[in-house]
Amino acid sequence: MTRAVTRPFTGRHMLAILLAFFGTVLAANMVMVYYANHSWTGLVVKNSYVASQEFNETTEKLARAEAGVHVTPAYQNGSLSVRLVSDTGEPVIAGNVVIKLGRPSHEGEDREVKLESLGNGNYAAPHVLGKGQWSGSVTADVPGHESWMRPVLILVRD
Repeated sequence: MTRAVTRPFTGRHMLAILLAFFGTVLAANMVMVYYANHSWTGLVVKNSYVASQEFNETTEKLARAEAGVHVTPAYQNGSLSVRLVSDTGEPVIAGNVVIKLGRPSHEGEDREVKLESLGNGNYAAPHVLGKGQWSGSVTADVPGHESWMRPVLILVRD
């Protein structure tokens, strides 16, 4: 019968256990930091104080946008377009039609596109959008409206 040799628990053993434990915690934290830095920034507005001061103005613009003019955004085959119609379904002739789009979760792909009139309330411009959801607003010089703006949402499936 052979007897097993036992070794005493030393300071080196304790050091190895502590290094393994804290090394694992540090590695997990570094992975979390990496994913936090390479995903959504969390930034909704650059200056929250200024945004809070502009809230009433934005609310008033949206209320004015609700009355009278409706927008239908579309994206097909590399062309970004909107159709503006009145409450009665008549095409709306507007000037300076601009669509501002961005990803809801990241400001890195924000863009502003000036749309040209195609007549009959239709406005378009060639512009390539990546797959996924895009949100933003359409602004235009609409007769009878001081400043017209309408939020839009576009889903690209191609």
